[in-house]
Amino acid sequence: MILVNGDSWTGGPTYPNLEDHWPYQMAKKYKLDVHNLAWGGASNQRIFRTTIEWLYQTDKLPSHLVIGWTIKERFELPSIKGLYCRITPNDGCENFIENNKPVPGIAKIKNYYYRYSHNERLAQTAFEHNILILQDLCKLKGIKLMMFNSRQEDAKLLDNLLIDETVWILNPRECMADQLEKQFGHIKSGHTSVEGQHHWADFVYNCM
Repeated sequence: MILVNGDSWTGGPTYPNLEDHWPYQMAKKYKLDVHNLAWGGASNQRIFRTTIEWLYQTDKLPSHLVIGWTIKERFELPSIKGLYCRITPNDGCENFIENNKPVPGIAKIKNYYYRYSHNERLAQTAFEHNILILQDLCKLKGIKLMMFNSRQEDAKLLDNLLIDETVWILNPRECMADQLEKQFGHIKSGHTSVEGQHHWADFVYNCM
C-alpha cells in the first residue's frame, strides 16, 4: 500500500473530478492500493502532521510514503473544535478549517500572522526538521520514502548534510510545477493539465 500526502497538486478540489490527481491515476493504471491525504492549500505543517497521525493510527503500514512538499510560506493555526486553520499568502487560495467551513475573521488572522508571526528562517528550520523525522521514521518502520517539491524549488535543503538526497525523486532544486509546465502547460487555476497529472503518475511509479 502506498501513502501519499501533499497540497493541491496532489489532492483536493483542484479538478472537477478528484480522481484526475496523479495518485488515483497511478492506482488505477498500475492496480495499486493508494491512500491519499493531500488537500488544497495544505502547508508543510499539515502534510507532516497528518502523515504522522496516519502512520500511528493505523495497523497497516504502507510500503511507500510519497510526499509532495509545498511552499514554506503556508502555515496552519489552531482553530475551533480541535481543528486547524490553513493560512496561505495567496489571495486566490482558500483559507479554511479542516471541515471546509470558513473561519470567522480569517482576513484579520491571516494579516496578523504574516505581519507579526511568519519567519522565513524558522519556517525553513521546521521544514528541515519534518524531513529528518520522516527520514528516520521510515527507516525505522521499513517504509520507502519518496519526496519532491510540488511548487517551489529549494536548494537550501542541500545545505543540511543530514538530509538524504537519495529519497528525493526530483532534485530539491526543482519542482513538479516547473517540470510539468514545460510540457503540458496549465489550467486556469495555475495547476497542470490532467494530462500532466497522468504523466506524473507514471513518473512516480517508475521511481518506485
